Amino acid sequence: MWKALVIVSILFLPLIVLASPVNAATLIMSQNVIINTKYGKLTVLSNSITINSLTVYANGTVYFDLAGNERTQYAYLFTGNSYGNGTFDIRFNLASLPTRVLSIGSALTTVALLTRVTYTASQTNLLELDFQPLPSIIIANGLVMASSWYVLIFVILGVLFATVMINQLVAIIQQKKPVITPVQALIVGILVIMGYTLLIVIGVMTSGTLKGLGS
Repeated sequence: MWKALVIVSILFLPLIVLASPVNAATLIMSQNVIINTKYGKLTVLSNSITINSLTVYANGTVYFDLAGNERTQYAYLFTGNSYGNGTFDIRFNLASLPTRVLSIGSALTTVALLTRVTYTASQTNLLELDFQPLPSIIIANGLVMASSWYVLIFVILGVLFATVMINQLVAIIQQKKPVITPVQALIVGILVIMGYTLLIVIGVMTSGTLKGLGS
């Protein structure tokens, strides 16, 4: 039995390494932090927001790099104050599309992986980006996750059972006890399928699925 467990551990070691998240350096901005430009200012309303970087250009453009933080932050809240003396341009670099962009009074709102909000008139309004996962998006993500591992899992199982059959044949010829029996191989196969299912569940949970289904 211990041999079967060792084989399962070896089989899943590459999968665990591949599935481990890689965290890049991030910047946390507190509530009431003000970002000033010559055409307007943004005030952070969220208790805190996590971003990769912030750049304020000489032409008044504010550029946020949020890519990869959407799953944990869920919402970015600001007060946008445009002075009306030029174009106050705010841009958000994203890894996933927001489920809602609320930009009351903006002259232009473009929702894409580079979301752009532009103000031209003098005003003070709420600016909000939401990333709450929707069930349809979540289910699609879960299926993509499952399909990405499908071929690899069954290739591993195929190699395992082919090895068992060859080992069984060699053992019969040499009249020795096989290293792993068909019963042990079956146990390994069941454990691999269970591990595969667990990987899918973990993928669904880390993408916010279980949270999103209740929203």
